[in-house]
Amino acid sequence: EGGGDVLVSTDVERLFLLPDSEIVRQSVRGEGLIGTFFYPAAPGSYPTAIVLGGSEGGLSESNAATLASHGYATLALAYFGVEPLPDTLVNIPLEYFGHAINWLADQEVVDTERIAVIGRSKGGELALLLGATYPQIKAVVAYVPSAVVWAGFSFGESASSWSADDTGLDFVTMGSAESRFSSLLRSLLRGPVAYQPGFLKGLENEKAVRAAVIPVENINGPVLLISGKDDQVWPSSVMSDMVIARLTEKEHPFPFEHLDYEEAGHGIWVPYQPTTTREVGRSRMILGGTSKADAFASTDSWEKVLTFLERTLE
Repeated sequence: EGGGDVLVSTDVERLFLLPDSEIVRQSVRGEGLIGTFFYPAAPGSYPTAIVLGGSEGGLSESNAATLASHGYATLALAYFGVEPLPDTLVNIPLEYFGHAINWLADQEVVDTERIAVIGRSKGGELALLLGATYPQIKAVVAYVPSAVVWAGFSFGESASSWSADDTGLDFVTMGSAESRFSSLLRSLLRGPVAYQPGFLKGLENEKAVRAAVIPVENINGPVLLISGKDDQVWPSSVMSDMVIARLTEKEHPFPFEHLDYEEAGHGIWVPYQPTTTREVGRSRMILGGTSKADAFASTDSWEKVLTFLERTLE
């Protein structure tokens, strides 16, 4: 652009799977699971990853498809926001994900000794929690994650995001009910809002944090954390440091690493996708960071994720 006018433009098509790719796409709509399974068509048993989205809910296939293009079997797994799953991210049973792991174990193309879980944002929180719960998971990659279980997303009474044995897990709330309401009201009346301060306020509740901390030391394999220091959705950099501190204190026997990117926000994920959106959701959450920093962090971390998975699941 120049002087407010568009001088040059072009279109770029982003392919998650090549048209002639030898990757099979299988819809999973049975046995209580909602997902899409990608795997190489060539006979064999492959390292496998469960790929989880965040608080947007529903089913997103693109990131699982991209990873499958690198020789993995991948299961893009929905866990709320699409029928017949729950409508809201409240008390989602961990048993659902255990069922998904068992389903994968029944697939001939899956090497059951090489299963990882990859998640972003609330999916990053979930990835760490699943790794700490199910020993079948041998590696965890958590993008912009949490170190604790947070309250679920509901306008009603506060409840946990996750449950086990029909009981909600201990959780931390984002500041006070008044601050949560005022943040929502500001977003509706005056524009986008950074929710990070509310989450930082919640982390000051030491008793709640102790009860809701994810026992990451129970993860049966290496851990890779990815965050942006200017994440304005929640303090993923601070919480990733909390995970590293706990793994260090508990003398976790597997490698662990935190990639923390200067000037990046909450928009770090699989690369070569637009990073120009700076706010998301009905409540208009500010993502933080810059388009350039998010693009660099996504590209740089992706190469490191591929190396991590190759080394971990070799």
